[in-house]
Amino acid sequence: MKVKTIFILLYMLISFISTKAQNTIEQLVIYKSFWHGGTTAMISSMFKDPIKYSIDTTNINIVKNMFLNEFNKILSETKSKKQYQQKITGINIAGEFWINSKCHFFIICEPNLLIDITNKKKYKITDKLILTQMQNWINSLR
Repeated sequence: MKVKTIFILLYMLISFISTKAQNTIEQLVIYKSFWHGGTTAMISSMFKDPIKYSIDTTNINIVKNMFLNEFNKILSETKSKKQYQQKITGINIAGEFWINSKCHFFIICEPNLLIDITNKKKYKITDKLILTQMQNWINSLR
């Protein structure tokens, strides 16, 4: 019985560790231009059909790993909430990130909100160091 319990605990630990390892961002793409606001539905449509909305999807995040570690930290350590349909303004950055070969569209709104449009989750960033690094990163992209 003890061996079975140890085996189950070991299996749970390994699956937890492998799940954490799988959720790292593989690539971060930042669009050259994007609208500064709109409804959640309209913003989702912009990602699906960028030509219709005159979105320039050229990647301006030239350095492949620029802000990648910080972005991983935001998604893994910041508590997420469900994103409901609403009007959004103050969009600074829009783009896509890839986790497990799946594309997620996102926007960053001032001052501290990251919204995953694909999974309909929002992350309110409270870590002062990450906020400062994010602001410097956003300024370097302009």
